[in-house]
Amino acid sequence: MSQFFDNAHGFSIGEVTINSSQHNHGLQSALQKLSEYVAAGASHDSRERYPPPRCYSGTQNHILESFTSWFQERAKEKPILWLHGPTGMGKTTVAQTIAEQVEKEGRLAAAFFFSRSSIDRSDSSKLVASLAWQMAPMIPGMLPRIEQAIRRNPLIFTKAPEVQLDQLIVSPCRLLDLRGLPHQLIIIDGLDECIGTADSDREQEQEIVLTLLLSLVSSNLPLTVLLCSRAEEWLKVAFQDEPMSPMTELLSLAWTAKADEDIWHYLNKEFERISARPRNRDAMRFFDRPWPPFHVYEVIVGKASGQYVFVTTAIRFIDDRWSVPWKQLEILMTSLKRPCAGPAVFSSIDNLYLDILKSCPNANLMLEVLGEVICFDYTATLSDRWDVLDTLSQRSPGESYQALRGLHSVVDAENLNRAEKQPLFHASFFDFITSESRAGRYFIDLRLSHTQMLCRCIDRLDLIMRPDADIILQDPSIYAFYSWRHHHLPEATITEPLLNRLSCFDFKQWFLIKSPQRSQRISALLQWVWGHGLFSFRQL
Repeated sequence: MSQFFDNAHGFSIGEVTINSSQHNHGLQSALQKLSEYVAAGASHDSRERYPPPRCYSGTQNHILESFTSWFQERAKEKPILWLHGPTGMGKTTVAQTIAEQVEKEGRLAAAFFFSRSSIDRSDSSKLVASLAWQMAPMIPGMLPRIEQAIRRNPLIFTKAPEVQLDQLIVSPCRLLDLRGLPHQLIIIDGLDECIGTADSDREQEQEIVLTLLLSLVSSNLPLTVLLCSRAEEWLKVAFQDEPMSPMTELLSLAWTAKADEDIWHYLNKEFERISARPRNRDAMRFFDRPWPPFHVYEVIVGKASGQYVFVTTAIRFIDDRWSVPWKQLEILMTSLKRPCAGPAVFSSIDNLYLDILKSCPNANLMLEVLGEVICFDYTATLSDRWDVLDTLSQRSPGESYQALRGLHSVVDAENLNRAEKQPLFHASFFDFITSESRAGRYFIDLRLSHTQMLCRCIDRLDLIMRPDADIILQDPSIYAFYSWRHHHLPEATITEPLLNRLSCFDFKQWFLIKSPQRSQRISALLQWVWGHGLFSFRQL
């Protein structure tokens, strides 16, 4: 009897119309259309990202536990968790580990890993389609709803991102009965890597993503978002203000003593693995175990400053299959002692820093302020260090802080007034920025920065010594008064402008102002005499 129905389609039985071949063709056509606008490499299990970075066993436990607590207990009230931190601290490894964990629980709706090095993953153009593509098989009944939306509006992928989000995700979900569905997780990693095209404004590009996520979690759907990124200044502002603030829980992935413990643990296991490799048996047979010695761990952990990308790069270099591990370790330790020897070992980290620096529009001002921040005297008791920099450099109020706006992932600019030392997140960034062979046009000569600060301090002292001066008790004056000699002068490079500036300075008048009371004049006189000696033998 089946032969009577061969090739049959579009017939009716009672009031039910059967048009299966047309439906399947339409579904295939719609999915084919959708697939053209998907970033296939953005998912957590994509071939493009294989093998993906994962948290090493026994590390990042505090962060993973904090995520679980939020996801299980507070995600309904605060549907966005922003995991933020400096460059290279392991945000992507955490995101990958969470994605795999939540997928096993059947609660991973979708994941999108941005990357500035991938055309498909460096802007927001394929975000919505990619999320819809991943969510379609994960949420029961969503696939045919998306297909209907594409058939109704074949030009949907040319529409604004908000329109795409509504028609491909929000509206299809609203047509479903999701009352029994536990909250699903969407992971967006590396928002700071969403930089757009060459002529794009990266801040606007990232604001598009934030707007989409806000619309998504405001739609009363069982969806929550884990967002991972560097703590860029404009992102911090966005999450501190309405409407993001009340909907977001913040989780910082900054340096802690626990981070150093985790890195020590990672290094210990990796060195054991390298020593036990069959290919290294002959090369390592004369070395005592455990290998390497204790001080090697101290040096690497200290240089890492909690930066996982640093230690994984170091291990990858030591474990080179064509080289002997102990020789590679010697090269590594030499490069850590002499940063100018670093590119061969840490070229990937150098490229990361270069990308960050290149994104700053006013490079000259940025480098000038960065040099001042690095060589600043943090022993001086001041209420506002930014005001000191602005005043001494004759900049507008707030201009120095704004100059470092694009460097918040490597410089702790917000805490400058509380810092007790250079507010750089990573020792490796200091090594990079002060190495001309590595930083190139972004190289900072700290001795010249000290020279510049010294000249500005002396300019301020000239103002203090005027008879009508009323600025003696202001922070910039206090800084110039105490820091010019003991902090900047010993480190300054002798230049002709500096010599001219010092030759015009009235040391005697400065001495009299510094020590108006007779009881203080002996020690002040010694300082004054030393001041006429000026430079150390090293400087000469």
